[in-house]
Amino acid sequence: MNEQEKQKYLEEYKKDKEKGVFFFPDIIFKDAVVTLIIFLILVGLAFFIGAPLEEQADPTDTSYTPRPEWYFLFLFQLLKYFPGELEVIGVVVIPTLVVVLLFVLPFLDKSAKRHYTRRKGVILGTAVGLVGIVLLTVLSVIEAPPPAETGAGDKTAALYANNCAGCHGPSINVPTGTNLHEIIAQGTHEGMPPWNADLTNEQIDALVGFILSPGGSAVFDQQCGECHVATELISDQPLELKDALERGTAFEPHAD
Repeated sequence: MNEQEKQKYLEEYKKDKEKGVFFFPDIIFKDAVVTLIIFLILVGLAFFIGAPLEEQADPTDTSYTPRPEWYFLFLFQLLKYFPGELEVIGVVVIPTLVVVLLFVLPFLDKSAKRHYTRRKGVILGTAVGLVGIVLLTVLSVIEAPPPAETGAGDKTAALYANNCAGCHGPSINVPTGTNLHEIIAQGTHEGMPPWNADLTNEQIDALVGFILSPGGSAVFDQQCGECHVATELISDQPLELKDALERGTAFEPHAD
C-alpha cells in the first residue's frame, strides 16, 4: 500500500466511522440478543428432540462399525494417506500448520483491497481448502465399508437354537447313515414337526452341517454341559459369558 492509497483509505474510514454506530452498547447488544436466541434454540432441541445417542457400547458386537461424526470424516480420511509412523503428519503436523496459517494471515495479507475480485490469492487458497475438505469427506463416505453382516455360522446357530435346541439340547448324537435333511424337512413319527414349510433347503442344509460339525458340541458337553443347558444361556449377557469363558474357575459363580 503506497502513501496515496493509505491516505484514501483513512479518509474513507473516517467517513464511515462518522455515519456508523458505536460498538458498545449497540453492536454488543445485538450480539447478545442473537446469542441468546441461538442458546434458547439449542436448549429447545436438546429438550424436545434430544441427542442422537446410540445403544450402549458392546465390545462383543462384531457387526458394529464405529464412525466419527460427519464433520470429522475428512480428517479420518486424511489419515489413510499417512499409515503407520506417518500418522503423526495427518494428526498433528497438518492441523497445526493450518492453525498457524490462520494466526499469521493478518500479517501476510496487509492489502487494503477487500473486493473479492482483487483478492484472488486468498479466494483461491480458501477454495482449494474447502474443495479438499469436501472431497475427503465424499471419499470417506464412498470408501466406508458396509455394515458387517452376521456370519453364516451365527445365523445357523440361531436357527438351531430357535428350532432344535428346545428338544434336543446343545448337541445331537446322530446315528450313522441317518438322513438328517429328510428328518428336518419331513419330521418324524416321534412328534418332531416337519420344517420344510418354515425353512428353505439352504437353511436345512446349513442346519445339517451345523449338527454334524465336529468339536463345538463336544467342547460344551465336556466343559459346560454338566452344569448348564445351552438353551438357558441364550438369554444371558454376552459380556458375562465371555468373562466366564476367559476366567474359568476364577469366575465367581464357577468357584462354587
